[in-house]
Amino acid sequence: MKTQEPTTKAEQVIAGVEKPKSPYEMARLFVGTNERRDAKVMSSFFKEALGEKLDPSKTPWCAAFVNAMLKTSGDVGTQSNMARSFLNYGKKTDRPSEGDIVVLRRGGSRVLGHVGFYAGEDENGNVQVLGGNQGDRVSIKSFPKSKVLGYRQPPTSLQMKLAMREVNK
Repeated sequence: MKTQEPTTKAEQVIAGVEKPKSPYEMARLFVGTNERRDAKVMSSFFKEALGEKLDPSKTPWCAAFVNAMLKTSGDVGTQSNMARSFLNYGKKTDRPSEGDIVVLRRGGSRVLGHVGFYAGEDENGNVQVLGGNQGDRVSIKSFPKSKVLGYRQPPTSLQMKLAMREVNK
């Protein structure tokens, strides 16, 4: 039986054909991926990257998306599907750079949130976020700065190695 070759960049990443240099670069390859149309691709990716079965058409998946991008790039994420778990991840910054993590409030909830990668600012000064579960897809979307709870710089490879050494003592 002939297997189908991966056609999209996202499918090439899942198949191990494509290896982006950073979580942000990898996330960019998934832009346009839809939670319903591409549910099998996304579920397969989450299973491979995170070891968990997740149906993006039924489960909020913004944090799973960020964790999967980090994990596939060799970093350890928060290992939580809660967006606000990223408020304790990496290093806090008030001057985000492209690829840093941005955590946003969702409604008036003190628990719920949204998370993605900082992609800059739009012409109105809103924060642009590259993330999953934005309009049922991976996209770059603008959010008012008033919704930002925090910006986080993912740990460097050296910081990850040092942290793992501490854990294994």
